Amino acid sequence: MLDENTSNYALDKLLHGMADKLGDESKTARAIRDKEATPSIIQYAVGEGLNDFADILKLFSKEE
Repeated sequence: MLDENTSNYALDKLLHGMADKLGDESKTARAIRDKEATPSIIQYAVGEGLNDFADILKLFSKEE
């Protein structure tokens, strides 16, 4: 199991990498760049058909 610092670093890299790949037109990318809460990012991702990405975020979400 990852410690909290490593987990946060991994999540940050994942989010920024995905935002870069999605581009400016994506609501998910905008939510990431605006530092919205993880549940909001998950909701946008599902809406854009990014189900695998949303599932990974759920693993990191403390609210799930």
